Amino acid sequence: MVSCGRQRCLYVADSERDAVHRVLSDGVSSIWPLKDKPSALSIVRRVSDVDTPCAASNLLVTFTDSRKLREYSPDGRMLRQICLDADIGMQLGGLIGGVVVR
Repeated sequence: MVSCGRQRCLYVADSERDAVHRVLSDGVSSIWPLKDKPSALSIVRRVSDVDTPCAASNLLVTFTDSRKLREYSPDGRMLRQICLDADIGMQLGGLIGGVVVR
């Protein structure tokens, strides 16, 4: 689970349904179906976005079983996917602070 102050929402990983739940501050929720079981969530902002009030904060989802990282826009569009090599450790469920944990 992770919150995003910029988007005023909460993201919850649901590995039983292979989905992410997005709950807005007004209580409106949506479910983003995924093709794999999500393991960990993190909010990503580009360095150039830091001083821009309307810049989007994207969601980074770690998939331990399939060894992938996917970045999603705030509206649930997949922006990119990274497939990780087998020698990259994922023991703690993925990434902590944007650093791969070995």
